[in-house]
This record gives sequence, structure tokens and C-alpha cells, in this order.
Amino acid sequence: MKEITQQLIEQLREALAALEPVQTSNKAFRQALRDAKPRTRQALESGHSFQQQAEQHLAELETKVTNAVSLAASLVDARAAADTVNTIKTGDLVGNFRSVIDSIQRQARDPEQGEAGVTLQSLDVDVRGFIALEQNEARIITPTLNRTEEAGQLSTIRLVFGTIPVVQAEQESPPVIM
Repeated sequence: MKEITQQLIEQLREALAALEPVQTSNKAFRQALRDAKPRTRQALESGHSFQQQAEQHLAELETKVTNAVSLAASLVDARAAADTVNTIKTGDLVGNFRSVIDSIQRQARDPEQGEAGVTLQSLDVDVRGFIALEQNEARIITPTLNRTEEAGQLSTIRLVFGTIPVVQAEQESPPVIM
């Protein structure tokens, strides 16, 4: 994104630089017109020269402005794509961490032969981003390489996961009939 912004700035600077010769020719033409009474031929030649330079520089300026508009459109598209891609539903975020913890717990209950069973007792996660409400649902918009934000503007969302023992009901044995 910064590269596109730099290209846009460069195109606009080149467009301004292209205007300078036109302005210089215009000043010379105006001066020639002021002095045109004794030198009408010189004024006409200066006017013709100004016209040719103006047409050339205006064509260059039009190209540079067209490139700048194209870069600006790319910048807008890139910004929109970056905003869309990095929006995370809070429910999805929590669900993903929960599935990781569940997977770890399942592996701990059924260790491979020769492995010791381990368990994850807690997991603390801090997420930095903007909190937005979209379609009546809280979402987290995370910063990206293309869109950097001031650290003080971001919210910190702390997610704390812990394990809860689950007691499974014992299966009743069928009555013994004698």
C-alpha cells in the first residue's frame, strides 16, 4: 500500500513539474504581447512556440494525471480488500481457539504407547485490533502490513481459556436376573 501511495505522490509531482515549462512559455508570450506593437512578427512566433509547447506539456500532464488516477483507484481497491480480508468474527476466533484446546485434550486422554499424557490447563490470548459492529455482530479488524495503525488506537481483547473437568455418568449395569 505504501508503494502505491509513493507512486501516486511521484506521479502528482511529475505532473506539477510538467506545468512549469508551460507557465514559463506563457510568461514569455505575455511579455511579447506587451512589446508586440513594434514587433508583431516576434509576438506571433512566440505565440506559435507557446502553443506547441503547451500542447506537448498538456499531453504529458494528461498522461501523468491519468496514471495518478489509476494509482488512486488501485489504492482504494487495495484498502477495501485489506479491510474485508482482515475482519474476524469474535465467535469464529473463540471457536478456533476452543477447537485447538479440545484437540490437545483429546490427544492427552489417548497418548501413544510410551508417551506420557499431558494436558493444557489454561491459555491466555491477547488480540489487538479495532472492534466493529457489523450486521449486529461484534468483529475484530486486525492491522496488516498494508494498513498500519497507531498502537494506542487499537483495542486489546483478552481471551482466557481454561479446562473444565467433565464427569461422565457411569453406565448402569443391567439388572442381574437369577
